[in-house]
Amino acid sequence: MRDGTARRGAGAMSWQTRTGIVLVVVSCVLYAALIGVPFLPVGTGAKLAIGLSLFIIGEGTFWVGCLIAGKEVMIYLRKKLWPANWRRKAHP
Repeated sequence: MRDGTARRGAGAMSWQTRTGIVLVVVSCVLYAALIGVPFLPVGTGAKLAIGLSLFIIGEGTFWVGCLIAGKEVMIYLRKKLWPANWRRKAHP
């Protein structure tokens, strides 16, 4: 296994799944960056352009990430990250 021929187990993720998840995380970072746009030392028009660009690129990376990761991964992430499910106890 140390020679780079690791076996893929049942829990191993494919490169497509990893790429999709990374794109979803990048979209979250882009959305978080929107908070800082009003504090940039540029004009109002530039702030609007930067904010709109961050929003459009964030949406694009999110949906491309969802498509690449696959339906099962997105259902799992939605179940785990949906705020309404945070306080519910898991059924044994």
